[in-house]
Amino acid sequence: MSFRSGQSGTVVKKGQMWHGRYYVDIPGEESRRRSSVPLGSIHTMKKPEAKRKLRALLEEMGLNEDSHLERTQAGAKTFGSEAAWWKENKLSIFKPSCQETMGSHLDKYLVPRFSSLPLAAIDEKRVQEFIADLRRTEYKWPNGISRKLSPKSIRNIVGVLKQVLGEKIWREWKLTLPEIPETEQRCFRPDEMLQIVNAATGQWKVLFATLASTGLRCGEAFGLHVEDLDLATGRIHVRRSVWNGEEVSVKTKRGYRTAFLQGECETQAEPDSQAIESGTSRATCISSWPRLCAPRERSSG
Repeated sequence: MSFRSGQSGTVVKKGQMWHGRYYVDIPGEESRRRSSVPLGSIHTMKKPEAKRKLRALLEEMGLNEDSHLERTQAGAKTFGSEAAWWKENKLSIFKPSCQETMGSHLDKYLVPRFSSLPLAAIDEKRVQEFIADLRRTEYKWPNGISRKLSPKSIRNIVGVLKQVLGEKIWREWKLTLPEIPETEQRCFRPDEMLQIVNAATGQWKVLFATLASTGLRCGEAFGLHVEDLDLATGRIHVRRSVWNGEEVSVKTKRGYRTAFLQGECETQAEPDSQAIESGTSRATCISSWPRLCAPRERSSG
C-alpha cells in the first residue's frame, strides 16, 4: 500500500474510447493494483474533458479521502506481524548466538519503534530518522551504566531491520550510517600472557596456555574433543565451538582449521579414559609450558 496525498489518474486512448487508469489500495497487500474505467468515445469528448470526468469519478469513489486510506491501512500487514513471522521462521534457523543477539535487537530497538506501522510506511526517510535517534540516545545497560550505542551496533540493528523488511523494500535506499572508527584492539604482550599462564592453576593453566599458543577462540577451545588433538605433531583440529554449554558450528567456514602449538614447550597428554567411555570425550591435558609465550618469528615478506 502506498502513502500519497492523492491521485488524478491517467487518460489513455483505446481504440475509439477514452479510458481512465488509476490505482486502488488492496487491504493486506503492500502494492497497489492498477484499475481502468471507460470514460467515453473519442468522437464525443476531448481528452481534457475525459480527464475531468476521471477526476470526478475518483472523487465519487473516495479514493483520495483520508477515511479510505485509514480503512485500507487497517488491513495492511504491520511490521510487528512481519517481525513475529521472521522470528519464528527465519531467525530460529540461525545459530543460537545469532538468535540471542538479533532477537535482542528486534525486541529492544525495532519492535518498539515500528511495530504498529504498515510495512509500506517504513521508508528510507523514516529509517534514516531512526538511525539518527539511535546515534544520539543513551541506553541503560544491565550494569547500570548509560552510554550511546557504538557505530557497529547501530549497523547491526539496521541489518536486522533490513532482514525483516526484505530486499524488495530497501533495495533502492541510500542510508547514511555512522562510520566505524579504525582502532587497533588491545592485546596481551608475550610477557603478559606468560604471567597469566604462570599465575593460573589446574585446568585454567592448560586453557590459558592453549589460547595463548594457538589463538583459538574460547568457544573453540571449550569444544575440543580428545580426537581433535595431535600432540605428537603439536596440532589441534578445530571442528566445533561451544556457546552457552551447547556444541555449535564454528563462527565461519574458515574457522574449520588446524592450529599449531607455538613456542618451545614440552607437552604431555593424558586423555580421561572414563570420559571417553561415557561418550564425553573432552580433551583433558596436563602440560608444562616453560617458554610458551616466546615471540613468534615473522616472515620478512
